[in-house]
Amino acid sequence: MRAFVLVFVVMAGCATDPDPTPTASVYSNPQVASAGIGKSCGDVPCASDLSCVSYYGVAGPQGPLIETCEMTCATDADCPSDRHCVDATDGPKNVCR
Repeated sequence: MRAFVLVFVVMAGCATDPDPTPTASVYSNPQVASAGIGKSCGDVPCASDLSCVSYYGVAGPQGPLIETCEMTCATDADCPSDRHCVDATDGPKNVCR
């Protein structure tokens, strides 16, 4: 009789829904946040109007490859009115800052 009770308790504790319905919060991958201008794009996607730009810093190719979200440009006309097309010091070239 003890064995039966033990088996019943173990089985009752293991009961699960055989076909759980997935929820959006668990199974979807919503883009919660996007990296902005000058922010690292290694682990976080860039905002929709930005591109992930790769470059070397002051150490050149001997240093690490840096990747940041940038808005590329050729002239100031390619940038929003509050930004200018620049070559960032020790950073990417032709970006809106």
